[in-house]
Amino acid sequence: MDATSTDLTPLTAAEFATVVTAVRASPLIPARPLTFHYVDLDEPDKADVISQVTSLPLRALVIARADGQSHELRVESVVMDGTLSATT
Repeated sequence: MDATSTDLTPLTAAEFATVVTAVRASPLIPARPLTFHYVDLDEPDKADVISQVTSLPLRALVIARADGQSHELRVESVVMDGTLSATT
């Protein structure tokens, strides 16, 4: 999800770490301990990729478990001034 990523480029190690940090900081899952079961690129819809009308948002799909419950989150990353940040 950095400035050189394309819509279907796998997450880099730095992007993966940014996503994990964003989920840990998110108020959406306040319970601890938090266990990550899946973190990967949330691929855009095929129609959106084909149309390429605008730049597609780069998102990660996260499945985490906390307090006996599974949580599915999508984390959108943004690069501003060369700094990668993410929101849940």
